Amino acid sequence: MIGGKVLYYMYQEYAIVKLSQKITWEMSTEISALFSFLLKNTALRIIYLDMSETSHVDSTILGTIVHLKKDADHNTVKVVICSPLKQCETILIDVGLNKVLKIDNGPPPKMEFASELLFGTEKTIQEIEALIKDAHEELVKLNDKNKQQFSSVIDTFNANPL
Repeated sequence: MIGGKVLYYMYQEYAIVKLSQKITWEMSTEISALFSFLLKNTALRIIYLDMSETSHVDSTILGTIVHLKKDADHNTVKVVICSPLKQCETILIDVGLNKVLKIDNGPPPKMEFASELLFGTEKTIQEIEALIKDAHEELVKLNDKNKQQFSSVIDTFNANPL
């Protein structure tokens, strides 16, 4: 069961993605698709990830954010994490996202209106496994601590190829 909520808003050269409540792997396919959609806008220069209401974020979502950062860099788009709650900021720093992304304690620009991202897309077991494996591969590239912590996840999927 999905417990979180994602709102998004795009205006001229920026987009805001607000992650609320508990954001977990079950949401990553749709979140990844949203990031791809936003990056198709050639006028886009910055994506603000508003985490002011994010109570939890799991490792698959963290890896999805790292992947967003890489794709954004290819499109000369900056990604900024805004206003993370303390428990999430600790997780972001612990996995090293602060080394590759700007974490700003201030709020993003105000959303004039927002669209809600819908969840519940049917996914095959292979799609879910690939998503989780890819996200964790992004995390292990950040630092040795992540490599130690998440390599077993990747090894599990490598032992049983998709």
